[in-house]
Amino acid sequence: MSHSVFTIPYYDSAFEPGCIIEQEEGRFSMRVQSAGDLILKTGQLIGADPFILVGDAPFVQSVPTGTFSVRLAIAKIDDDERVALARIDFSQDPVDHWEMALLPGQELEALEEDEIYGFTTDAGTACFMDKMSSDSLKSEISEGSDFFEELMEEMDENFESTWTWANMELEHGNIISFMSGYGNGYYATYFGKDKEGDVVAVVTDFDVLPWNGSAVV
Repeated sequence: MSHSVFTIPYYDSAFEPGCIIEQEEGRFSMRVQSAGDLILKTGQLIGADPFILVGDAPFVQSVPTGTFSVRLAIAKIDDDERVALARIDFSQDPVDHWEMALLPGQELEALEEDEIYGFTTDAGTACFMDKMSSDSLKSEISEGSDFFEELMEEMDENFESTWTWANMELEHGNIISFMSGYGNGYYATYFGKDKEGDVVAVVTDFDVLPWNGSAVV
């Protein structure tokens, strides 16, 4: 996966009602969970593990500012459910192609075939938040905030068997957190762009669904 531009149809279809994805690996019945609206004041989007927040930085690519819906694509495999994808929509315009998100210091030329860039989750949880919210939160934590305990309490309120989520209000903005697939891992994020090259969506892929994208040459 050393390419940077892809067509990934199931990043759209997984969020449609009644979607079923059938691959050699199994049959995935999809449903969608709304996780609320994310406040982005700077357009600098962070994807990270909310229980770590160490060394996290916004993606190199910027996103629109405003308040935007976050949805989770939940995959059911037999009796097990997992958060497969987390998506932010910035526009109703259709996605023409997807580009791999980069963090500072990540160079696409350094990737080997089938390698990805992403962010690490060490507590089985991921989040989206704005850089302003992250900076403010780190300051609160350094001053003795009970953020981690409060986040666990809010996630417990939405717990469903093997996954959960929370939309937690902060002093500046909010943080939307969710379980990351099967747990700890290294997960890629992709920016969906329209034909004009504008960002209309972002998806983080938690490696639950078998990769079925095609590189755009």
